[in-house]
Amino acid sequence: MKMSSGLATKLAQVILVGILLGAGAASARAASFYSWTWTGADWNGSGVLGVDSTNTVKWFNGSINGRAITGLAGTDFKLYPERSFVLDYPGIEFFVGDAKMRLNSRIFLSCDCQQYILWYDIAPDGSEGGQSGSFAIAQLATTPLPPALLLFATGVGALGLVGWRGRCKNAGARG
Repeated sequence: MKMSSGLATKLAQVILVGILLGAGAASARAASFYSWTWTGADWNGSGVLGVDSTNTVKWFNGSINGRAITGLAGTDFKLYPERSFVLDYPGIEFFVGDAKMRLNSRIFLSCDCQQYILWYDIAPDGSEGGQSGSFAIAQLATTPLPPALLLFATGVGALGLVGWRGRCKNAGARG
């Protein structure tokens, strides 16, 4: 089968893009997922949170005192898994039903210590305030997308392009 120079150029471009995508996927850090737990005097909760390659929290679910977390209340929350206190102020803001809550860490000058605080704008009983407690995370095992899969998809695409070109050429010869 003789390949036209235009088709050869297109095929080379498709293969080059696939190689670059595969190399980029190999060097990029994938998203990470963590299980989390909150233990306080009156409020307890657990769930799973996900961060992107910049440690920005993109996904936060679970429950507090049996009430489901219904979503994040913002977009720029950071998790620092390498630090002893993984959340800074402003921490993570989220909704439990209609109540907006915030989980963060604060430094208290009175005791020269840092603690986690779960703040609630409106609690189920109508009160406002916050409580200290413990917040823990544990990284969940993730399965990264292997770069070979991207290269395979590129190869399948290239073969499809060659097959499509052949069908078009054959249809033109018959017509």
